[in-house]
Amino acid sequence: MKSIRSYLIVAVLSAITLISFLAALHGYRSSMFAAEAMFDQQLVDTASLIATIHLENTRLEKSSTAPENDSHIAFQIWRNENNLLYHSANSPAQAVVPLKKGFYDENFNGYRWRILVAHETSNAPWVVVAERADVRYLLADNIVIESVAATVIGLPVTGLLIWIIIGHEL
Repeated sequence: MKSIRSYLIVAVLSAITLISFLAALHGYRSSMFAAEAMFDQQLVDTASLIATIHLENTRLEKSSTAPENDSHIAFQIWRNENNLLYHSANSPAQAVVPLKKGFYDENFNGYRWRILVAHETSNAPWVVVAERADVRYLLADNIVIESVAATVIGLPVTGLLIWIIIGHEL
């Protein structure tokens, strides 16, 4: 009788653990994908905001620099490939990526960055916005861990309930 109990507890708990692990892995992957999409949309919104502010405030001097800060966001505003209008203090004075619309992943200033190059219309400036990848992944991991934590915490509780139910019924 004791061997049937042990077999049932191990078999049922193993099946639940395997299924929970697969569900948590799927949840992690889909949550990371959703978080990346959300952060990329935030870069699009930031680029649009920077372009709007720049167009409204044309008093900026050629190749001027924003005040010094240690931000996880960097940006550049270009008139064309050879004419840098403005850049943040944590952004180099040269192009970090080619001025071609889209997303890029590049290194500068000792970090990996997710970069968006945006260009609204032919007479609008090129806006390059970058966000440090380590900050993005830290935020995304926190979001995902919160969503997967319930599954991981539930496994020992499930195991205890299975042990009690099988033990009581046998």
